[in-house]
Amino acid sequence: MSPELNSEVRPPASGDQSAKGDMGLVINKPYECPDKHWDISNDTGWPVQVPGRRISEYRILPAGSAAKSGKSGGGQLEMEQSQQMLPGQAHRFELVEQLRSKLIGWRRDGYPEATPVSKRLLQHWTASDRNWPLFFCQVEAAETCLYLAETNEGAKIAKSIKTSGKGDGGPFERWCAKMATGTGKTVVMAMLIAWQTLNHHHNPSNPNYSRSFLAVTPGLTVKDRLSVLAPGADGNYYDMFSLLPPGQYREILQAHARIFVVNWHKLMWQTDEEIKKRKGVDKRGALSDKAWTHFLFDGRLPENEPIAVINDEAHHAWRLPPDLTEDAYLQKDIKEATRWIQGLDRLHKSVGISRCYDFTATPFIPAGKRGQTGERMFGWVVSDFGLNDSIEAGIVKTPRIPRRDNTTQNGNGDPRLPDSYLYHIYSEDGVREDLRKKKSENVRLPDKVVDAYRLLSDSWKETFDSWQSQGAKSPPVMVSIANITHTAARIHHWFTEQGEAGIAALEDADTTLHIDSTVLKKAEQNDQTGKAKETGEALREKVKTVGVAGAAGGDVRHVISVEMLSEGWDAKNVTHIMGLRAFTSQLLCEQVIGRGLRRTDYKTNERGMLEPEYVRVFGVPFVFMLQQEDPPDKNPKPPAPPPERIHADHAKKSREIWFPDIERVDHLVNETIAIGVEDIEALYLDGDDVVREASVHNAMSWLQTEDGERIESKVIEGMRTQTLAFRAAAQVCAEQPVFSQNFLMSSQLADLTMKFAASQKLRVSGDSDNREVVIKHRMHKVATHVSTAITEHPQQFNSQTALKPVYRDPHNPVRSTSEMMPWGTRADKSKLYSDPKKCHLNIAVCDSDLERKVARTLDRHRNVKAWVKNDREHTGFRVRYAHKGITRDYIPDFIVHLEDGRKVIVEAKGVAEDEAASKQRHLDWWIQAVNNEGRWGNWQNFGMIFEEDIPRLKTLLDAG
Repeated sequence: MSPELNSEVRPPASGDQSAKGDMGLVINKPYECPDKHWDISNDTGWPVQVPGRRISEYRILPAGSAAKSGKSGGGQLEMEQSQQMLPGQAHRFELVEQLRSKLIGWRRDGYPEATPVSKRLLQHWTASDRNWPLFFCQVEAAETCLYLAETNEGAKIAKSIKTSGKGDGGPFERWCAKMATGTGKTVVMAMLIAWQTLNHHHNPSNPNYSRSFLAVTPGLTVKDRLSVLAPGADGNYYDMFSLLPPGQYREILQAHARIFVVNWHKLMWQTDEEIKKRKGVDKRGALSDKAWTHFLFDGRLPENEPIAVINDEAHHAWRLPPDLTEDAYLQKDIKEATRWIQGLDRLHKSVGISRCYDFTATPFIPAGKRGQTGERMFGWVVSDFGLNDSIEAGIVKTPRIPRRDNTTQNGNGDPRLPDSYLYHIYSEDGVREDLRKKKSENVRLPDKVVDAYRLLSDSWKETFDSWQSQGAKSPPVMVSIANITHTAARIHHWFTEQGEAGIAALEDADTTLHIDSTVLKKAEQNDQTGKAKETGEALREKVKTVGVAGAAGGDVRHVISVEMLSEGWDAKNVTHIMGLRAFTSQLLCEQVIGRGLRRTDYKTNERGMLEPEYVRVFGVPFVFMLQQEDPPDKNPKPPAPPPERIHADHAKKSREIWFPDIERVDHLVNETIAIGVEDIEALYLDGDDVVREASVHNAMSWLQTEDGERIESKVIEGMRTQTLAFRAAAQVCAEQPVFSQNFLMSSQLADLTMKFAASQKLRVSGDSDNREVVIKHRMHKVATHVSTAITEHPQQFNSQTALKPVYRDPHNPVRSTSEMMPWGTRADKSKLYSDPKKCHLNIAVCDSDLERKVARTLDRHRNVKAWVKNDREHTGFRVRYAHKGITRDYIPDFIVHLEDGRKVIVEAKGVAEDEAASKQRHLDWWIQAVNNEGRWGNWQNFGMIFEEDIPRLKTLLDAG
């Protein structure tokens, strides 16, 4: 292979670790907050690793066109050569930095002020034992929106976005998540939809939440990709990424969420002025707001209900800055941005927008023809995980760039900038002038372009051969971005007709996708009819399915295009990129490189980190992006196979596993009075001391001789003795704390009072003929006497604890494997127990060899009727337990139904752990509470099974 890079290697700076390790630039775990970053602002030309998270900022270069730099013409934008370590002006995202510091404490303290539903979601998303963990950047983006909406401090910050002028100046609230291409923005959209819908269901009057959502996209390819936001769609992200906790959350989302996905072009409408210019006889006026909204949502949007908006690729939706004229921007950008945002303004006027969530990797108003003069950051960016952060976490591929070649040596004078002309080929004298001309396709490409393509093609061929030897189902892809259609045609002809690369695998026209940008653009806008529509849709389908084995674009090896490839294009098998055009902004560089940064494999290594993957890039001069030269000579990996699909097998319905769905087990302390009548001293009541009747007369009655009026206590004497005893006992308990703490005590006191009153220890003197009446009048005194005897006795109470299950949904207290939605796993084949006979699922995903042995034992044992390997997100059986003051979820490994009707829990343990005893104790309480209910059969805990305990497990199963 021709040398891609010069072999000279510069040592790390000042003894610090540089980008030369086995992990390259990958230094952070993708599922944890970054704790270190590469500093590229130093003047050594090498990234230096420093502790702490990278500051959220963006640099804007001075205005100007492409200019040469040094001997080789590095092609950087014209820049100020000053003492600063990086060119251009740094703009810090102050709002992001403020919110990051707030989130640290909010996350640590367990999300105070969040609603119960939101807390449950956040706990589920951040659980350490998730089958498919979420990236930290995904969780942080969602956390930020929840914090702004549900905390007092967050609400103040959200309000300040508009009052401080950081908003876009429109009538509705916008929050933007800046996430690099490939970091999973669509997953975050689904997380926000779940959060909004579930909270709206529990509190529909709260204006913070909505159940209706409009997702606006820049083209049909993105629109197609967002179909996964519909809860009922095949491959929806709620199931694929397990975004909903077990229980009724899935059913609530399915029943209540209304999700509409439209191209921004559908927001366009004709004004009266445009209608007057319309040809033909149809001169009907512009639609009213109500009619337009009905058209936009096909009449399916509930009336008088605000809607939440999600802008995907939101850098297309912006308002003109008041201090700049339209001359600073391209007219096509202004038209698109204006129509997009004006459509949302009209929607807000019609039904109301509760909030707008923006997602983009580049939250900037794009620069126009005058370089970066008009480039402005979105002031409402609240979360940031940029391209360099993503490279450091391994979430995207690491770009490999040509820093030097055999023809140049440090010609640009700046050690931070690559010296090879391959860094920005288009800026080279002779290349730029040649490629600007509209030449015929059979005119040979300039020598420097030919040399560059031969180097890149040789590298591609090595990757192609490597993938074939590994049995990859789709080939690696080279992407060429040209300046004009004539250059694109010359590239296509050079490869497929002239064959000058000398590589047969790149000479086949059938595997070369030469994109007609005009046709593709109209297809993305759905702006075609008839035959043109069919042609455009066929092209769009081929572009969309590059890298998808068996699809229209599955065999494509080389993509040649003039315009940017469609946003939403998610081919993972791009391994080589050639840029042959002027790059007038860093934003454009990031967009081009971003098309090749999606990873093929997301499996972490033993350190919990993603192994680096690479893409080779020629001709794209990105100043501020981490780039690796002279890395370990590893070819890019072929795309990982699709995840194994796990589902309940309806043919094995008899193997269904069910279990009561319990939120917690309450421990009810039931204290019983320990003494009896024999332990109570005698009580004497004087019947003559009870006033039962009276005679009343007029005032001065001694001067008169008439008879008085007789008044008797008939009501109390007519009441049942038992009723009076319960009333007296309740009053005594309320007066004495020792009794008031136990709500069962008054009934026990009443019962003992009744027994004492019926015994010979209660003696009535005087009017003893009316003993029962006297006791009724003095029942409070009797109850007080009994209570005093209790409190003074050495053994007052016998304490007993009753265990009571509390169900997550009392109306639906049972969960079953039949309710499980299909899901996918990328676990190693060695961890899969496929085609089990007695498991309702088609595959059991085991975490260890021991679990596979247990699964095999259960599947083969004659006394086992059915079993399932339990997991948090899908089976959903968990037991709440506390250990060292912290409450967590315990996920037992196996649920087993035996032929004799017993239900058994089995835990496979490789090693003993500190928390095992706590888990087993709480599981025993769970089983006792369930068995106390009496309606769920007989549950048992087989305890922990270690490697040497497989024979014991068989013995336990035999003991039926």
